[in-house]
Amino acid sequence: MRTPEREPLRIAIPATGAGSDQPPDDRFGRCSYFAVFDTTRGDWSFVANPARQDAHGAGIAAARCLIDQQVDLVIGPQLGPKAAEVLAEAAIACQPLPAEGTATVDHVLAAWLEERERKA
Repeated sequence: MRTPEREPLRIAIPATGAGSDQPPDDRFGRCSYFAVFDTTRGDWSFVANPARQDAHGAGIAAARCLIDQQVDLVIGPQLGPKAAEVLAEAAIACQPLPAEGTATVDHVLAAWLEERERKA
């Protein structure tokens, strides 16, 4: 199992749009996109959230989408208990958005990487 302390990782951040210059979304299950950064390739991909319009169970469906994307870590808002359980069962780590430096998903990733380096 890969962990946030070891590479390679696929890191997902809920985003308001399809670009690394877009702000992170404060919603998980109903975010518009997931910005997924692959530390092996060093690039972003953007996945439309298929659950964003769901009336019920959006968090669970969004979590399943990230499982399908083979994500290792989610950096985002607090998750609901069911979405958190689905991700935990799939061994996907979850961490809150950094307190500072979250204007764009690029900034979120940079702040998280910097914090990880400080702890190393």
